[in-house]
Amino acid sequence: MRWCGLAAMAGGALLSLSYAVLIVRQAIDWQAGPTLGTPIHLPLMRTISAALVLLIVGLVGVLTARTDGLGWMPLAGGLVTLGGFGLWAYAAAENFLPLTEPSWSHPLLFPALVAVGSLVFGLGAFRSRVLPKGAAALLALFGVLGMTLLANLEIGNASSSTGYAVVRVAGFIAMLPYGGGWVWLGYRLWRPATVSEHRRVSG
Repeated sequence: MRWCGLAAMAGGALLSLSYAVLIVRQAIDWQAGPTLGTPIHLPLMRTISAALVLLIVGLVGVLTARTDGLGWMPLAGGLVTLGGFGLWAYAAAENFLPLTEPSWSHPLLFPALVAVGSLVFGLGAFRSRVLPKGAAALLALFGVLGMTLLANLEIGNASSSTGYAVVRVAGFIAMLPYGGGWVWLGYRLWRPATVSEHRRVSG
């Protein structure tokens, strides 16, 4: 299970790094639109895909290691999040692998699953006190916020200038603490708390 913790840490770090790159790109060119067709697009999609695969491994480890203490709410939210991560990774991988988009797929499906799943998982984990409350709060809050902003229908319309850039950057920024929440959870799985540490975290 410790390896799953390392996977979650690496996945969260790569996810945050990907969106940090996008923030820097937008800061350099405020009117920058989607990365498709630019030199950073494929490396970015590969990095995000790798991050999501690692997060899937890490989340499976969290759910497996903490099954007895989590309760139904984090487990349900975790399963929904896993589905969202899987679809997100598939969508990103379509940019560099010969994959066919499923006929039932919708652009808003994986953002909705990740947002709802992260909210339910985070709130349930916060209440269960089995996982660090701070990490659970980051996932619940910024998972919903980041996915909502990035899935905004206006996000694909670069002609909306200032409004487009503001929503885009806000979504990128929200994904930084979201990735940080996964790093925190992964660290706790990799290095389980002692009894005294657990009391401080839970208390």
